[in-house]
Amino acid sequence: MKLAQLLVITGLFSTTTLLQAAPQYSLTTLGPLNGYSESFAASINNHGQVTGHSDLGDYSVRNLATLWSNGTTSAITGGLGKYSTAISLNDHGQVVGTSYTQSRFYQTAPTPSYYDGHATLWQNGKATTLPALSGQYAHANDINNNGQVIGWSLDTQNQTIATVWNNNTPTALTSQDGYRSEANAINDNDNIVGTLYQGFASNAVFWNSSNQLLILGSIGGNGGSEAFAINNHDIIVGWSSSLDGRQHATLWDNGQAIDLGRLNGYASYAYGVNNLGNVVGSFIGDHEGIWDEYAILWKNGSAINLNSLIDRASGITLVSAYDINDQGWIIAQGKDANDNYSAYLLAPVPEPETYALLLVGLGLINILSRNARATNA
Repeated sequence: MKLAQLLVITGLFSTTTLLQAAPQYSLTTLGPLNGYSESFAASINNHGQVTGHSDLGDYSVRNLATLWSNGTTSAITGGLGKYSTAISLNDHGQVVGTSYTQSRFYQTAPTPSYYDGHATLWQNGKATTLPALSGQYAHANDINNNGQVIGWSLDTQNQTIATVWNNNTPTALTSQDGYRSEANAINDNDNIVGTLYQGFASNAVFWNSSNQLLILGSIGGNGGSEAFAINNHDIIVGWSSSLDGRQHATLWDNGQAIDLGRLNGYASYAYGVNNLGNVVGSFIGDHEGIWDEYAILWKNGSAINLNSLIDRASGITLVSAYDINDQGWIIAQGKDANDNYSAYLLAPVPEPETYALLLVGLGLINILSRNARATNA
């Protein structure tokens, strides 16, 4: 082998090695609105628009619904309440969430006796309050590309009732006697997932487009389950209890519950799934003797700590991932070295092999060009 050939091959190998060590996701901070200290991202659509809220970082209810789009951070305004939080948006840019004045609803059992939130649809600069089934208050969790909204309404006993809004008209989803119900996600087939609650017990459930209810199975334990997301292939993700008594991220496919694992942590949760079947969530892991939360990606049969796929020089620790679109863009919550929390957007960078092939191609073009010049000289 000629020395020149050896140098070319060695150079390509070294470059490829360096490229393979490069981060697989770029990291963009989705900062809060002016006057706020923290941000939280809840949903991303296939155009890269992200919605969530800005808050004061003091555990108060003084949030403001926020949209991140094309590098711009803007407030989502309007609604019956003084404060707001945006939970989901579809590919048409329609946003749903809740407008409230004094209190937000936290998913604790039993339901708190106070709540003043109004399910709200924001579109074309206008806020529309979605009516509750009974009583006064409701909460919107998701909207599909057909414009159907799902969430829950409070009845006169302050119990949650899973609700779907068609053309702003509410309909109760099928439930079981003695259970509270909540709808968490809807796909473009109008199929819905959520949870039934009885006291502190929970069961992940599926409603088809005809409002028929199916209780989803667990991965072996009897400690409950919850369903948080569904894609257009009816792949459902959430968590269920395992035989070890812990909560494991779970995927349901054709009624079969599949344990996604917990990446050697204590527990794990799946919050989002795209139409390619890639799943994001979090796991509770041991870091120097302290249990902490970390963002996780399940892809091609592997569970990966997302912190291993970003530039560690950023100093950011991703604690949970909440959604992923069909381009593989992920929204996550993270913190810096001073425990300041913010929302982040993760965008895939080109695969190392793509760079390597590009370099090889450029090298061959250069060699051929030199040879051609030599021949013509």
